[in-house]
Amino acid sequence: MLGLHNPVPGGVANGARRGMRTIDPLDIWVSPVFACASPFFVPLSPSVFDMRSLIRFTALAVVWFLWSGHTKPLIVGFGVLSVGLVTALWARMDRLDGGEPPYALGLRPLTYLPYLLWEIILSNLHVAKTIISPSLPVQPQLVRVKVSQKTTFGQVVHANSITLTPGTITLDVRDGTFLVHALTDHTAAGVLSGDMDARVTALEGNS
Repeated sequence: MLGLHNPVPGGVANGARRGMRTIDPLDIWVSPVFACASPFFVPLSPSVFDMRSLIRFTALAVVWFLWSGHTKPLIVGFGVLSVGLVTALWARMDRLDGGEPPYALGLRPLTYLPYLLWEIILSNLHVAKTIISPSLPVQPQLVRVKVSQKTTFGQVVHANSITLTPGTITLDVRDGTFLVHALTDHTAAGVLSGDMDARVTALEGNS
């Protein structure tokens, strides 16, 4: 805890003699505030606010507006403030992590995202058909699939894409192999086909 002030004279010295720090009751609610705000205490260099930060700010602002739908100036102001704080924190994390991210996707997401959305739709229809079928043809099973992604980013995208697709859940990622729970033989075959693996590897590129 942070020691902001000591209401008892000699409290710090007495605490040191006992081998412990005295805790001010005010710390109980003030410390979380400092903990949340601490990422912004270190000043950012001007180079941090580059085109990448502008793109992030714009994307976050668009998402905020689409999800909130608010147009009142006060609420919009709060939205701009929150987006700005998130962008600043993101930029500082990049700077402390070494600057440029270890991947650059370019325009490749424009080809992968439509494929993923289509797979989600098809899997939704398959799972719905399975559930409403009188025979309930469910064949739950665990399958292991070897993936071809070379980066952590690529494997994370692949694992989450499998989980986003109804009927399959990625349970474990280890040594280039995924452990996946599949609801039916059909969903298991989709994972083992390697189609999504190839598309994620194409998205990953030479990152």
